[in-house]
Amino acid sequence: MSKRMDTVFQEHSMSIFKLSDKEIDDIVRQQYLPRVKQMEFESEERREEAEEMLEENLFTPDFKKFYQAVLRLCLHMNLNDPPIKIFSLSIEERKQKESHLEKFDLWMFTKNDYYCIDGFPKEGNPCAIVLPPPFRAGYVYQGIKPAVIVFESKDEKIKAHITEKQEQLLEQLKQKRHQSIVEEAINESKKLSA
Repeated sequence: MSKRMDTVFQEHSMSIFKLSDKEIDDIVRQQYLPRVKQMEFESEERREEAEEMLEENLFTPDFKKFYQAVLRLCLHMNLNDPPIKIFSLSIEERKQKESHLEKFDLWMFTKNDYYCIDGFPKEGNPCAIVLPPPFRAGYVYQGIKPAVIVFESKDEKIKAHITEKQEQLLEQLKQKRHQSIVEEAINESKKLSA
């Protein structure tokens, strides 16, 4: 019975959760705008520019289409069995980080590993992950690549940070591999002694 109800719910979820333009406006005004206005800016002038641009764009038909698409995507992710998840730091978590290098997930761009969402990227330049890949049951869903913005220059501080992170990841993989070899050897010796 549960499986049949899941199927019915999945098929009709968009009619159940359809939002009117007024409901979208209310959500934006009551929930989204206050959070965005709490963000930190370099100057008061920059804050005013951002707020003005935000006000101009949030109540356009295009934004409402975007919001409906995000709603459909969220429903699809949550109604999937097992659910599809995206692991990313929240704005609050990013605020707690001290440097920009810690706030963003930075890597070196390669076209085979990342999807560039803006511009004409150069291979080997640093990039920031804007949207990580979705996961389902611990694996990347449908082979979707992380979406990134690629920096134009190779800042040495960023490059050193990425190199250090890559070396740490490689060390973790080596340790994990070593541990699995040791466990495999222990299991083999137990089998032989039994």
